[in-house]
Amino acid sequence: MSDDEGTVLYSPALLGGEVRIVPTRSRSKRKLRGATLKPLVWALANGTLRRAPRFAHRGLYRGLCAFIQTLAAVPGNQLTEACDALARLRTAAGVPTTGAGIYRGFLDEIQTALEFAVGIYHAGVESVADRMSFAGDGAERVAAAAAEHGGVMLCVTHNPGSILASPAIARLAPTLLISKNPRTVARTRMALDGYERLGLKVLMVRAGNPTALTRACLRALRSGTVVVATVDRYDREPNRVELPMFGRPVGLAPWAARLAVKAKVPVIPAYTHAGQGRIEVQTGASHIHTDTEEAMRHYMGYFEAAILARPSSWSFLADKRWRWHMQAAARDLSVGARALRGSG
Repeated sequence: MSDDEGTVLYSPALLGGEVRIVPTRSRSKRKLRGATLKPLVWALANGTLRRAPRFAHRGLYRGLCAFIQTLAAVPGNQLTEACDALARLRTAAGVPTTGAGIYRGFLDEIQTALEFAVGIYHAGVESVADRMSFAGDGAERVAAAAAEHGGVMLCVTHNPGSILASPAIARLAPTLLISKNPRTVARTRMALDGYERLGLKVLMVRAGNPTALTRACLRALRSGTVVVATVDRYDREPNRVELPMFGRPVGLAPWAARLAVKAKVPVIPAYTHAGQGRIEVQTGASHIHTDTEEAMRHYMGYFEAAILARPSSWSFLADKRWRWHMQAAARDLSVGARALRGSG
């Protein structure tokens, strides 16, 4: 269904069964940028899955990762620059690391995620279910919190395997993903196809009514649901909350923490690893907070430690604003080291 106000899409994966998509364009005037390339990547990935024989997929995604690896030494490679900056931060934290090692690990994570995606597309989510798990007692912690408090806000970062790991969460309790839907109808259809194959429920929030979306989230949080919110996006909106990350303030959206505080449910941070043929979800402590900023400090403190422990698992190595942030933090380390030498 289509009208002047957008196109309505229907899917069993959608909370409420439908979503209205109003196509939008980025306001940037740059021709070569993420928002320009992303539709092409989506179309290539979707066309490959649908048309190429399954036996060819492994060669294709391995070839893609191998090609990206050859670009590591190319001057101006922004992923290399981000990996180098994070390596300096991790070394300063007491774990000697090279940017090249993080770069290789990042491509390994992407390759594992692509392997899972192909398996799910062709053979269903059950074909890979035994290779998705929680670390330690994480599964019990999430399930117990949902049962005891009527819901959980599971705060996650952008990781190559995070969406693919969601069925492991859904086996514990009813699960709802909060997603910023793609900008176009075609890409939204592709995303919905993926959610359907994963057997997930999703609430798409781009251009939605804020009051209606808030009510939907609160209803879910008060009905025994694990609401999964991705919270590590660099935010520049006026209502952002600035918190320290790698020693420098970063702006973050407070909506997930605010909802958890209002619903009086626990916040549990989670960080996903993809590698060696497995996807694993690592979880932090469960806490009920009465203050939004306190809740945000809880999960961002956990994420900083998790990123430094497993830097290759963080997708935002490829995000320009986080790259700038890490480079500035690494420069701060150099300035501090020079100051200490000077005072000595």
